[in-house]
Amino acid sequence: MKRDRLGERLLIIYALNIIDVIYTMYFAVRFGIQIEANSYALKLWNNNPTLLVVFKLFGVGLLLIVIYLLRKYRAADFASKVLLAIYGMLVVYHIVLLLLAIQNHGLV
Repeated sequence: MKRDRLGERLLIIYALNIIDVIYTMYFAVRFGIQIEANSYALKLWNNNPTLLVVFKLFGVGLLLIVIYLLRKYRAADFASKVLLAIYGMLVVYHIVLLLLAIQNHGLV
């Protein structure tokens, strides 16, 4: 049976997206939403924090489903690799921020 590497990659991206949502919520509550670098996410949060969570979970999930449905095209594979790199770097960034907050303020 052939491995579905694209499907596996998309699942990893979605898991990283969930981690991103958790970190975003933590940092927004702990340090204020102004720490959010994404201006669109900031607008959603200011309207209703639930909108941000719904958008990030369902919006990204829908995008990943579309990429999977287009899996016969090489662009879908490329897009998944780009998204994996972006979300991977984003999670590393969140971890660094958390470690700096702990080091500088003793915050957890």
